[in-house]
Amino acid sequence: MLNLADKLRCNYGFTLAEVLITLGIIGIVAALTIPTLLNKTNDAELKTAWKKVYSDISNAHSQMIASNELPYATPQEYFTALETHITTSKKCDAPQSEGCWHQANNWSAYNGRLDVINLDNFAGTLNKGYILNNGALVAFTSFIHLATPGVYNYTGERNAIALVDVNGFKKPNKMGADIFVVEFFYNKALPMGSIGTLQTDDGMYCNKNHMGSSNDGWTCSDNVILNVDY
Repeated sequence: MLNLADKLRCNYGFTLAEVLITLGIIGIVAALTIPTLLNKTNDAELKTAWKKVYSDISNAHSQMIASNELPYATPQEYFTALETHITTSKKCDAPQSEGCWHQANNWSAYNGRLDVINLDNFAGTLNKGYILNNGALVAFTSFIHLATPGVYNYTGERNAIALVDVNGFKKPNKMGADIFVVEFFYNKALPMGSIGTLQTDDGMYCNKNHMGSSNDGWTCSDNVILNVDY
C-alpha cells in the first residue's frame, strides 16, 4: 500500500504525452525565433564591420590631408596614393575582372535589383579596387576631380565614390546589408547619405520597397554610422 508521500509524488508527475507536447512547443518556438535572432546578430555584425572600415578609410583620407598630399590631378593618382595609407592584400585596376569585386548579377541593390553599376567601366573610366587585410572589398566607381572641394551634383564633376563589401565575397552581397558607400570630398570622407553627398533621399536610396532605383541601399551607409534603424 502507498503511503501519503508516495501518493503525492505520483500525483505531481508528468505523463509521457505531456512531456512530448511540451518539447514540441519548445521546438516550434525555437524554430520561429532562432532564425530571427541569428539574422539580427549577423546584421549587427555587418553594421559594426562597416563602421570599422569607414573609420579606417576616413582616417586614411585625413592622413593624406594632414600630409598635404591633396589634391591629385586624376582619380587614379588619388586611389594609388590612398593605397599607401590602407593595408591591402590585393590591388586591382579593374575590380570585377581582376577579382576585387563581385561579378555582374552576383550583387544587388537593397531592393533586390541586379542591374547595378558595372564597376570596370563606370562613366567610361578606369577604376581601381582593393581587398583589405580583413577581407573587405573596396571598389572605386567614379571619375572625379578631387581638386574641386564640395562639388557633388550631376551638373559638375563628382567626388570619388567607393563601394565597400564588408565581408568580402560572402553573402548577402546586397547594398545596405553588407555593401556600403563612401564619398571622398577634398577635405573629408563621408558615408553616402550624409548632407552634401551625391544621394541623401532615404525614401529612394534606403528603402527595400522602392523598386525604381538600382542604387537603392546607398544612403543606408549614413544610417548605420548614425545608428538609425532602417
